Amino acid sequence: MLNQLWGAIVMGLAGVKNASGLLSLRFLLGIPEAGVVPSCIMYFAMWYKPSERGFRIAIFHAFNCVASATSSFLASAIGKMEGTGGLHAWQW
Repeated sequence: MLNQLWGAIVMGLAGVKNASGLLSLRFLLGIPEAGVVPSCIMYFAMWYKPSERGFRIAIFHAFNCVASATSSFLASAIGKMEGTGGLHAWQW
């Protein structure tokens, strides 16, 4: 159900016409996204033996940091796209 909620909110982002609408939908998007990391830790607890679990969770958190760093570079590049294609940077 949370996947469907997440998908509906992401599709709604395509129809946003102003920054306040974007901020409100991004806030709502955080609701289903808040359960991703705890759910992954729970699945690790079910799939891996206790001796393997710490290493797997460490890999998960390490790649989470890599994803955050990559998204910051993408956000910086997108922020400089003001006026490209007739759109504001926040619309990209």
